[in-house]
Amino acid sequence: MESHFSTAGVSAGRQFQCFRDAICESVIRLGARRPRTGPFAAEIRASRFGPMRLTEVRCDAVTIERTRLDIARESGGVFYVTLQLAGLGRVVQRGREANLRAGEFTVLDSTEPYALHFDAPVRRLVVEVPRHELQRRAGAGCDLRGVAFHRGDPGTGLAFDAFRALAAEPGGTDALHSTLAARVLDLAVAAMTSGRTDLRAIGRDHVPDRLVGIREYAASHLGDPDLSPAAAARANGVSVRHLHQLFRGTGHTFGTWVREQRLDRCRDEIADPVHALRSISEIAFSHGFNDAAHFSRAFSRRFGEAPSALRAKRR
Repeated sequence: MESHFSTAGVSAGRQFQCFRDAICESVIRLGARRPRTGPFAAEIRASRFGPMRLTEVRCDAVTIERTRLDIARESGGVFYVTLQLAGLGRVVQRGREANLRAGEFTVLDSTEPYALHFDAPVRRLVVEVPRHELQRRAGAGCDLRGVAFHRGDPGTGLAFDAFRALAAEPGGTDALHSTLAARVLDLAVAAMTSGRTDLRAIGRDHVPDRLVGIREYAASHLGDPDLSPAAAARANGVSVRHLHQLFRGTGHTFGTWVREQRLDRCRDEIADPVHALRSISEIAFSHGFNDAAHFSRAFSRRFGEAPSALRAKRR
């Protein structure tokens, strides 16, 4: 069965929010922000092929981030083979950064934070693969996450085309689809691991785990208006300079990441009927904001509507 979403029939003021909701339903819980306000063109098509779920996404410039908070709200985990069909993108996971052009792909792990940056309209195919299926083929000592697989590398162009072919394949039996999906995975993992020397499994002492710890500390102190880089660095045994270096690889500063986490939490509570009796200012202040007007402006820039408009709509 195929599902389809488009912003074409949605009013301009609601397009980006509808896209955010749709991407969470079609792929996984994520945060999204965009570089400018106004209309937002997007289209999402999702279907299944054996054990895989394939989602094609076309959208305007956007940054997508999956955080520890998103991960904590879900159970289980999968891998995503993300294929760049058109446009340019930058993907960051566990300190690795993959710059993707059309015809290239990478692998992301839903149990680890990651960020995707697209500065212009983009078209992507996201292939959800059961975790054990990829791990079994790649082996315990091989880490495919956040690595760019280029079309010119031996076998990777063939793997790219095979994944695309699955998305275009007409209907068939479940048994046939499962068999074909397994063969494509065999091909893809063989191509990804052949001759590569940069796929060593990342240990727990790798530097990005410091970033994970800093984010976890900050996420648990978002209600403190005095939360600062110095406090987060001190709690994690690093210097403020090193903290800023860690964030530099994610496309965010510490301050912008904290602000977006606060805004996301405020949005969740403003839209939740459980918090209907709390004022918007009370919710904002409970998550570290100390100026109602500033909060309202930041919220409107981030989500394309005022917090009061969101509450009225959800009611």
